[in-house]
Amino acid sequence: MSNTPTNSDSLPFELIVRRAQQAEQEVREAQTALAGAQGGLKAWSDLREAVRTRYYGRIVQILTEDAAFFSALRRVNDPAIPDLERLYRYSLSQLENLSQNFAHLFEEACSSCGVALDSTSRHPKYSIAGIIQLQVDDRKKAAQLSTRDGPTVELALDPAVVANELKRIWSRLFERRLDAKKFLAGLRRAYRAVLKEEKRKMGDEVPLRRVANRLAKNWKSLAMDEFNVDLARVVKSGELVVEGERMHLNHTRDTRMGMLLHGFESGGYVGFISFKKEGTDA
Repeated sequence: MSNTPTNSDSLPFELIVRRAQQAEQEVREAQTALAGAQGGLKAWSDLREAVRTRYYGRIVQILTEDAAFFSALRRVNDPAIPDLERLYRYSLSQLENLSQNFAHLFEEACSSCGVALDSTSRHPKYSIAGIIQLQVDDRKKAAQLSTRDGPTVELALDPAVVANELKRIWSRLFERRLDAKKFLAGLRRAYRAVLKEEKRKMGDEVPLRRVANRLAKNWKSLAMDEFNVDLARVVKSGELVVEGERMHLNHTRDTRMGMLLHGFESGGYVGFISFKKEGTDA
């Protein structure tokens, strides 16, 4: 320790700054390389699974959506490019056959995985439980899958892929365990939070979607299509009282503001919610 410089001018500050900057640059380059490697791993892994299962629509989708990755391979004359091009052309021809026979193959795939299509389903529009919608685009060789109050996703036109995704979404919506008391209590807390934010009094009606969004914020895993189904299940149960307060729902003609609850479509769109002391007029 006796050799430690005491004059600040003699400390190798500039050297340390340069080496720290160099280390930072090396980290950035390593992070970029890692991100590239992870992207490559995902592309190759997804493609491997699609080829293994012979999901030709999925193969075309991967080679198209990850075009930047595969174009980079072409720029460096990667030896895999000729095989990938042959795979793409072959898969495209198989996808054309799938598209032409989709209606029949899709019904078989749904039957195999236990998906019950609504009786009103007709190609190119299909539905499950009235709340899950599938629109097939024969020209684009793709299918758009959506749920009421949920997102829309585009799927490759492989019958088994589409049927399995329908099954997954149906299970997510209808096979979750619902604690009705917990849901109702959480909904009441979200309602009260909205009242406080808007400086309103207990019992006032507020927009249902406003409260739903607040509940989804409190319960980060709750999606809006799940909220729709869960609220409908609670209403159907008739157990609408929590801590002496009853939930009330009122309708609206504004389809954008309201929510069409699953199983209560004939009643129209629910637009407002309130909690009032039991025995108080709605």
